[in-house]
Amino acid sequence: MCDLRSPLSVQTAVGDLPEVVDVLVNNAGARGVGLTGSDLTAVAERWTADFHNNVLVAVLLTTALSDRLRSPGGRVVTVSSLAAIRGNGSYGAAKAMLHGWNLALASELGPRGVTANVVVPGFVAGTEFFGADVDDDERKRRAAQTLVNRVGEPLDVATAIRYLALPEAGYVTGQFLHVNGGALLGR
Repeated sequence: MCDLRSPLSVQTAVGDLPEVVDVLVNNAGARGVGLTGSDLTAVAERWTADFHNNVLVAVLLTTALSDRLRSPGGRVVTVSSLAAIRGNGSYGAAKAMLHGWNLALASELGPRGVTANVVVPGFVAGTEFFGADVDDDERKRRAAQTLVNRVGEPLDVATAIRYLALPEAGYVTGQFLHVNGGALLGR
C-alpha cells in the first residue's frame, strides 16, 4: 500500500518497482463533497485536499519514476476529467492543473522519446467515482447530454489509455483525448 500524497511513501514504493517502466498511468484521484457557506477553513481544506488527491499524486509518482521511463518509448498517460474543461470548483481546477502540467511534462520527456498525454473522460457508469447507485433517470439524463446518446463505460476509457500506451502512438504527445461521447466537443 502506498499513499501517493506522501513523498516518503512514494519513494519507498518506487524501490520495489522495475528498473525500467514502459507505461505509467496516473489514475489516482478523488472528488470531494460540495461545500456550502463561506467558512474559509473549510474552503482551504477542500482546495488543499483536491490538490493533494488529484495533482500531487500524479506529480510525485511521475517525478519519482521519470528516470526509469523507457527511453525512447516510454509512455505517461494521466486521467483527468471533463470537469477540467467545464469547471467544477476545486475539483475541476485540480484536474485542469493536470492539463498544464502535462504540457510541461511532454516538453521535458519528449527529447528522450517518451510521450505524455491526458485522457479526459466524461460521465462513466459503473465506476466507484460516480457510485453504483446512479439510477436509470440519471443515466438517461447523462446519455441525452452526449451526441451518441449513451453513457460511457469503463472500457471506453481503458481503450483510450491503451491506445496512448501503444508503441504506435509514439508520435502523439502533449495531447488531450476526450472520451465523453460528444458531451463536450474537443478543444
